[in-house]
Amino acid sequence: MASPPPTSAQYTVLRLPTTSPHVPALIKKMRDKKLAALEADPTSFILQHAVEAAHPDSVWHSRFVNSTTLVCIRTPDSTLSAEEALMIGEWAGFAAIRGPLAYSAYYFPEMGHKIPDDWAVEARWHLFDLYTFPSHRGQGVASKLVAACVATAAELTAGEVAKVEDGGRKERARVQLYCKPNDWLVGLYKRLGFRESGKVTLKEGFVTNGMEQSIPEDTGSTEELKEKWETRFGVAMERVVDIF
Repeated sequence: MASPPPTSAQYTVLRLPTTSPHVPALIKKMRDKKLAALEADPTSFILQHAVEAAHPDSVWHSRFVNSTTLVCIRTPDSTLSAEEALMIGEWAGFAAIRGPLAYSAYYFPEMGHKIPDDWAVEARWHLFDLYTFPSHRGQGVASKLVAACVATAAELTAGEVAKVEDGGRKERARVQLYCKPNDWLVGLYKRLGFRESGKVTLKEGFVTNGMEQSIPEDTGSTEELKEKWETRFGVAMERVVDIF
């Protein structure tokens, strides 16, 4: 078992590149890290190891290029480039954001969302896949990753990427995430500026995460399946960041 890092350990959050010769190797590393986490710590995910391990490389590649992944690593040797640090550095955790999302991909019917009147001036983002490896817990890694995701959403909103729907300049980034109502992370998210905004189903969570391939064909033929996949037990939380 790996020894926990010293309390003075320093961490850096880096964004995985999507246009680099290292992309195939980084996708493989991300896949391996996530599968290892699913196997060792299954209760921290809504995913199942057996289902995820069966996906072909094309699914992992699609997820990678259709989201922005951030990795928290032990602060590397200053002589390393960011990509070198991601390739050989010690990963402490990861998280991802998707967006900007279209209105229909963000506001599901019956979620109970309060929709702003001026929704067209917002770019909508979804934060997901937050995970800290056990040997790095208690060091503020989750907080660093969430803060980095929010900052990345704001940065991308200010750029051309967020010009969706009406093509106009976006004034705010609305960042959403889903979690279990009794999860300790609810308190963390509230301390980081998120507020509860609605209720979601597990099926909606998979869709918004961009993981439709992991949803079984049958989610409602029995009461047990309906309860698992179509009951609104998850909590949606949001944080809004002004850009201009």
